[in-house]
Order: sequence, then C-alpha cells, then structure tokens
Amino acid sequence: MYVNIGADIVMSAKNIIGVFDLDLLSAESVQPTNLKLLKMYEDSGFLHIIGDKIPRMAVLTLTGVWLSPLSPETLRQRLEKS
Repeated sequence: MYVNIGADIVMSAKNIIGVFDLDLLSAESVQPTNLKLLKMYEDSGFLHIIGDKIPRMAVLTLTGVWLSPLSPETLRQRLEKS
C-alpha cells in the first residue's frame, strides 16, 4: 500500500516507522533532544522538507525523516483508506 505524505511524495506504508506531531515534538520538556536528532538527520542529508508551508508532522521512515505540512490526522485517514 502506498500513501501520499505531502506534495508529490508517495511512499510505501511499510517504510513508515512513525508519525509525529511537530507541536508535541516542540514541547519544552522534549525539545532539546528532538532538535539534536533533527540536526543529526539534517547534517547526514536524511532530513527532507516537503513543500513551502510550515511543517506539521515528522514522518520517520527507513530512508530518513520527512517534514510534511499535512497533519498527522490527515495521514492517519489516508492510511486507513488505503
């Protein structure tokens, strides 16, 4: 099953490890750790930003982290329909 995670990016649902709401990831209690992790992915070339809009979710995959303007709820609905 394939799912669109934003813009023209389509991937196999089997490759998705986790979907994270960026509002929750930016909470003060977890922010330093998450920023270090995202920086590590960015420095390694495995952080991908989808589109021009402000990202609302992070999709952790086998090939890196994708920041998408879709809401996690929208992706959940797309996965359920597929």
